[in-house]
Amino acid sequence: MKQKFTVIAILLLLVQVNSFAQKEPKTSLAISLPLVVEEGIYSLVVSDNIDVVLIPESADNVKVKATNAVISKLKVAYSEGRLFLDATKNLKKDERLVVYIWVNDLENLTLKGDSYAISQGILQGRDLHISLSKQASVSLKSKGNVWFDEPTNHQVLKQKGYFMVTSL
Repeated sequence: MKQKFTVIAILLLLVQVNSFAQKEPKTSLAISLPLVVEEGIYSLVVSDNIDVVLIPESADNVKVKATNAVISKLKVAYSEGRLFLDATKNLKKDERLVVYIWVNDLENLTLKGDSYAISQGILQGRDLHISLSKQASVSLKSKGNVWFDEPTNHQVLKQKGYFMVTSL
């Protein structure tokens, strides 16, 4: 019940903020969606045309940000630590949506279609499982172990204190 209320509250917040939004510079982040802090984001599923910037953060400061232009073209769902990002159907050809996500202990990352994920800094999770479609790509650093479903088009390098993952 609490989770359903949180999801409904987030969606209503998106609609409300979007309807009163004023034009802002393209570089500013227009909205912050506070997620359920007790649970955080453990699983992230990203679909076509979405670029995700993962930023390490403490457990009490997990959030999602994007510009107003991106929010209007983004479908967001959250349930029990799982965040789903999907683009609306009316995107222009080759249009990309950039979403910033502060995470603490991300365990699963699924990239569908031609989505892309990059980390800003070193992610602090213990283990990270990554599932990629053939068109998706990833470039991130993780302190914990990283493993894939099909290790065919990416590379995992052990660096001092972290793993570096890149698509080939």
